[in-house]
Amino acid sequence: MLFSGLCISCNLCFDYAGPLISAAEKLKMPYLSAYLDSIGANFQHGANYAASGTTIQLTNAKLYGAGFNPLSLSVQLSQFDQFTARTRELYNQSKTSSIINTLPNSEDFSRAIYTVDMGQNDLHFALTTMKDKQVHAFISQ
Repeated sequence: MLFSGLCISCNLCFDYAGPLISAAEKLKMPYLSAYLDSIGANFQHGANYAASGTTIQLTNAKLYGAGFNPLSLSVQLSQFDQFTARTRELYNQSKTSSIINTLPNSEDFSRAIYTVDMGQNDLHFALTTMKDKQVHAFISQ
């Protein structure tokens, strides 16, 4: 299911991270809430930044016109920086357990496992719209 361009169930990530997901399921870990799904989300175990149709490059008009999502890698990294800063602030200011129980504490960020899987959309775009020499130049940017 997509919400604001995000793969909420994180099944896309699971396809590529099978061994990690298998271990997480055995530990009865929940699916991660989408970063942009802030209403009723539980970020205690992490946040899902997966977005359909994104690119690792800055999104220009050509890529956007080709159907790429404007949430490029740089935008997602900025979202992560904002998420960690805001989470620490909310956790430290919170007086209620209902908020604290849905957020990671500051120490959790240094103990977390971060997975990154990217670039497939960029390769697909290049391979389907360019000649071989153009693809090599595009990839080396």
